[in-house]
Amino acid sequence: MIIGITGSVGSGKSTVSRLFAKKGYKVIDADRIGHAVLRMPSVKRKIRRVFGKEISSGKEVSRSRLGRIVFSDSKKLKKLNLIMHSEIAKRIKKQLKG
Repeated sequence: MIIGITGSVGSGKSTVSRLFAKKGYKVIDADRIGHAVLRMPSVKRKIRRVFGKEISSGKEVSRSRLGRIVFSDSKKLKKLNLIMHSEIAKRIKKQLKG
């Protein structure tokens, strides 16, 4: 059985996940995976190409700058999701198998 936990910031997703983990259930944190994907060189290149170099902070993509851009524009959020979601899904599937 697979259970997905969703909700907005501060809704208790992490608390519920910790409770499941304490009971011995496998927990896959898509947010953590997304942060790792955002550090991948190929993903960073795509994001910089789409959103511009100003979203960078040093060698990394600034999540706060990127968030300000995409969370105020649904079309830009869709572009980011197209870049990120396939790689996140691959990593989740890999963890489900392992």
